[in-house]
Amino acid sequence: MTSAFVNQLGEFRARRGWTQAELAERTGVSRQTVNALEAGRAEPKLEVALRLAAALETTVDELFALRPGQLAATVVKLGGGRVPAQARVAIGEVDGRAIAHVLPARELSGMMTPADGTLSRSRKVQLFGRALPKAIFVAGCDPALGLLAQVLSGLDRRVVWLPSNSRDALAALAKGQVHVAGTHLGSESVLPQRELEIVRLARWNAGLAVARGNPLRIRRAADLLRTHARVALREPGSGAHALLARELGAGMKRLRGLAYTASGHHDVARLVAAGAADAGVTIPAAAIAYDLSFVPLADEAFDLVMPRDALKSTAAALIDALTSAAFRRQAASLGGYELREAGRVVG
Repeated sequence: MTSAFVNQLGEFRARRGWTQAELAERTGVSRQTVNALEAGRAEPKLEVALRLAAALETTVDELFALRPGQLAATVVKLGGGRVPAQARVAIGEVDGRAIAHVLPARELSGMMTPADGTLSRSRKVQLFGRALPKAIFVAGCDPALGLLAQVLSGLDRRVVWLPSNSRDALAALAKGQVHVAGTHLGSESVLPQRELEIVRLARWNAGLAVARGNPLRIRRAADLLRTHARVALREPGSGAHALLARELGAGMKRLRGLAYTASGHHDVARLVAAGAADAGVTIPAAAIAYDLSFVPLADEAFDLVMPRDALKSTAAALIDALTSAAFRRQAASLGGYELREAGRVVG
């Protein structure tokens, strides 16, 4: 097998005057691994690459670079659906596997996430550059995750926010496709088969976005039935859908829904603002962004879930970012977020 990486491991080791056995002892990897990497018979896992770079006082990008061309990776499109031809992807390593996440065609922030490459017809990644991609994938529905990604990226960490509902985010975490999952489905939604770190991002009042002035006089979820309101429904698996199901019970079947056409909190607000729907469950920040009135229904927490054994450094970086003044100012400016618990380990 020919490695997808070119490396200068042997050159950096020789500069130190170390044998392969000495480098292996200093880094806690086997001599056979060092030999295979130097000979190009193996590809470096991220943890091994980091250990080697630290021992040789250099960077991973200096030691290893991707060969120009294609990279085999597991292709993931959160939420399912067809993967577009030549889809833009971000690359990261999760549980020792190269993962290529299909980036959304449009994003709530209005800014596109930089891609590491595009998919070829054979579903391999056509790389843009030679640097080893090191994206940290954070999946979830909260628009504040985009702000969190920006703050973390300012700390020399490439963080990619992947918009998705809570169920899909947790499923991706269970499958080893993302590093962090955001959820507001509650503590019963986490993955009991892994030891997890659960960090609070914020609390908010989930509720109904309605037209400015609330012309239908909607005060509670049951009023959606009384007024025959057109409701922008979120997909099953989202926190918004779960909340409405709890509030209405069997009444969910009598709603004038839009066939689950709303794909996120801002999409719900957009449909109401455009007059395509009379109401929809979302968060205050989305209603504020579209100049809508808001009817609170329930207090909710939004948490970040990650494997405790795999990402101690990432968990620490997330907590630092969540407690930073920069993130709190940005999140507060969106409106509707209660941030006193942001960064607190809750499970």
